[in-house]
Amino acid sequence: MAKKNVLFLINNLGGGGAEKVLVNLVNNLDKNKYYVTLRTLIDHGENKEDLNRTIIYESIFKKGFKGINFLHLLPKTYIYNKIAYGQFDVIIVYLHGVLTKIVANAPSSQKTIAYLHSNMEHSPFIKSFKSKKKLQSCFNSYNAIVSVSKSVEESFKNVSGIDNNLHLIYNTFDVQGIKDKSLENIEDGSKLIGEIKLCSVGKLNKVKGYQRLLKVVKRLVAEDIHITLTIVGEGRERRTLEDFITRSQLQNYVKLVGFQLNPYKYIADSDLFVCSSFSEGFSSVVVESIILGVPVLSTDCAGMHEILGKNNEYGMIVENDEESLYRGLKDIVLDSELLQQYKRKAEKRASFFSTEKAVLDVENLIDKLINNE
Repeated sequence: MAKKNVLFLINNLGGGGAEKVLVNLVNNLDKNKYYVTLRTLIDHGENKEDLNRTIIYESIFKKGFKGINFLHLLPKTYIYNKIAYGQFDVIIVYLHGVLTKIVANAPSSQKTIAYLHSNMEHSPFIKSFKSKKKLQSCFNSYNAIVSVSKSVEESFKNVSGIDNNLHLIYNTFDVQGIKDKSLENIEDGSKLIGEIKLCSVGKLNKVKGYQRLLKVVKRLVAEDIHITLTIVGEGRERRTLEDFITRSQLQNYVKLVGFQLNPYKYIADSDLFVCSSFSEGFSSVVVESIILGVPVLSTDCAGMHEILGKNNEYGMIVENDEESLYRGLKDIVLDSELLQQYKRKAEKRASFFSTEKAVLDVENLIDKLINNE
C-alpha cells in the first residue's frame, strides 16, 4: 500500500506541553504508512531538537511579528496556499489558533483535522470569533475535531453547539524517553535538600497559580513543616515570584531553576508534584509525573479527573482556590502513609498512558478519513 502524506501545523515548537506532545506523536507514527511533514508558522523552539530525522520540518516565517494572529484576515485562498502548500492526504492543525481559521478555508476535497487543547469556555481563541455562527462555520469545515480530554470536548460542545465529528484522543507521551531522562543527575547546584521535596513545572505565568502556591508554602514553613519547592520553568512572572521569595525569606525553601530541557530529573527527585494552575486542558506534566511514579496533588482543572481518577484514586485533587491548596498540601505532606499510597497508585496508573495506544488512536483516525469511513 502506498504511503500517505500527512501535514501537521503548529505555530512553533517552543517549550509548551502541546509542542512537546506533537513531537512525541510524529516521532512515533508508523514510518511504513506515512510521510510526515511538520510545518510551523515561526521557525522557533527547543523541541525541534527532538524531531526524528525521518520527519520533514519546514517553517513559513523565520521570526515572529506583530499581527501574526490576524493572518486569517488576508485573502482566504492566498493565505491558505501560503500556509498549507503541497499535496497531502490529511492536514492536521495541532493547536487551536490562527492556523485553525486559515485551514478552515481548505478545499472541500482536502481532509482536515482540528485539535483542541484547553478549556474552550475560557479560551481567548473562541472569544475571537465575532459570532457563534462564525465559530460553527469554522469548525464545521473540518472532517474531525479532536479534544485531548473529555472536559475539553464538553467545553467545546457548550460554547459551539457542535456535537458531530468529535473525537477524544489523549496526548502522546514518550514513556521510555521520560524514564531514561529522569535518571540524569542534578549537578547544577539547584538541588534543594528538604524532608519533603515538592516540584512544579510550567511557564511562570498567572494561569499556573505560582503566586498562590508560594503563599501556601510560606504558611507551611511558618508552621515548621519541613518542605522545599523547586519550580522548573520560565516566564513573565519570574520577577514577581522572586520578589515574593525574597520578601518572605523563602530562599532556603524555594528555588526557581528556569527552563530546563530535562525537567524529568527534577520531578523524579521530588516526593510530590504540585499543579497549582487556575486552568489546564490536559496537563502533560501531571501525566509525566505519574509515568515517573511521583505522587501528584493538583487543583481541580480540566482533565485532572481523567488522569488522577474521579475519586482521587491515583492522586489528590483539591478545589481550585488557595485555601484548599493549603489544606490539601498540609494533609499529604504530614501523612507519609498517604504519600506512599499515592506513589504506588501512580506507578499503577502509568500503564494507561502508553505511547503505543495514543499513537494508534491517531493513526486509526487518519486512516478512517483517508478511506472515507
